[in-house]
Amino acid sequence: MKTRKPIIRFAAAGICCVAFLWAGCASQSHTVKRRGKLSGAMEKASDNYEGEREVETTIERIEPVYEEDGSTPVSSLASGESSAAGPDSLKPRFGRVMSIMGGTGLLSGEDFYGYNHGLIGFGENLSLKHRALVYVEYMWAPVQQTSRLDRSLKNGVLLLAIGGEVRALMTPEYGFVGQTLIGGLAIHHMFWTYRNTIYSDGDVINSDHMSGFELYAGAGLNLIQTRNFQLGGEILPGVILWSGNTYQGFDNDIFGPFWHLKFRINMSFIDHEY
Repeated sequence: MKTRKPIIRFAAAGICCVAFLWAGCASQSHTVKRRGKLSGAMEKASDNYEGEREVETTIERIEPVYEEDGSTPVSSLASGESSAAGPDSLKPRFGRVMSIMGGTGLLSGEDFYGYNHGLIGFGENLSLKHRALVYVEYMWAPVQQTSRLDRSLKNGVLLLAIGGEVRALMTPEYGFVGQTLIGGLAIHHMFWTYRNTIYSDGDVINSDHMSGFELYAGAGLNLIQTRNFQLGGEILPGVILWSGNTYQGFDNDIFGPFWHLKFRINMSFIDHEY
């Protein structure tokens, strides 16, 4: 008889995905180059700047953290530990889910026109009315021609994210119209290319990137909801909070919180055959 623990599998997958991306964002050599303010880099990358495009650099030493006995930190969860599991084949099976979503959105401030986005998510119906998803997402935000950033950046900024969300259906699970409440979080990485090359301590800098954390909540309306397929629209207000410095070592004094309003269409395919 097969055992099934959907909540544990989903939680483990989500933690692994988020930890992997966070480790990638945080990893760096012990010697860190600090290059001043990001606004200074934007100014020297601007088409209007006529001087030398050299950025002053200082060097900081970041030492690794060790335990008191000199050993490196070890996870409190031993790899050999395993929880007791018994057969639960008598539990109801609500179905695995694949969701494809996309749409547009509005951003606060005057630097961007807005953004387009798309994502694919995988998860599970935890009950007939509750669902959890882990997803990967891209967002593209073009810079306004009247913005100060248009003279310093090529095109716009690209955002890649790994996130998770939970959904609760507030109406009967099948029928013509269904109302859904949604909440989620994600780890973002934002990339951009400077319009002109800048230099710092012998390094050539053409692009940069930084990480951020998103929280959002909202509601959706399913126009079609059957046993194996759902189609609807969603409105999700939220905010992305950016880290204090970029990968190239600039202090972030340009990008404040991205307050946004996301509009997206959601197609979900549900598999009950397992």
